[in-house]
Amino acid sequence: MGQTASALRPRSSKSTTEISLSLAEPASENLDDSAADSDDAAVGNDYSLDLPDECLACIFQSLSAGDRKRASLVCRRWLGVERQSCHRLSLNAQSELAGVIPCLSVRFDAVTKLALKCDRRSVSIGDDALALISLKCRNLTRLKLRACRELTDDGMSIFANNCRNLQKFSCGSCRSGTQTRR
Repeated sequence: MGQTASALRPRSSKSTTEISLSLAEPASENLDDSAADSDDAAVGNDYSLDLPDECLACIFQSLSAGDRKRASLVCRRWLGVERQSCHRLSLNAQSELAGVIPCLSVRFDAVTKLALKCDRRSVSIGDDALALISLKCRNLTRLKLRACRELTDDGMSIFANNCRNLQKFSCGSCRSGTQTRR
């Protein structure tokens, strides 16, 4: 539609070859200097340094979770920007999570929404891990718990006392409210 036969005709290889040959010729007499300049431009200049952190954070927000993780590995600045712009975190709430909570709280210190979910065949986090989360993640405004069967009313009480900014709490398939451990 709208295309003529001449527009669909393939280009000749002669013109492509001529362009390739003209690009292959050096632009200056001193090939070593021009190669060094192009290497400096490709390696030495970090144009992201001209962008404020807020702009980088906006760019990171448009990336998928996997791309954000990969981008945060580029340099320390990008790691810091990604860390400060990550407000939601969803974790597998198995009992092994308790050992890495301090590292996670340092890596994701701006998290305001936390979702913890455990599958039915695994042992979930306990009261001690929930208490540690409440101490390390002071900015939490929302918490969602799913199938965390090892939590008790005592752990929930400690969490509520430590997280004064909590605005929304959701708990499903947990046993809290029905049993207490001493």
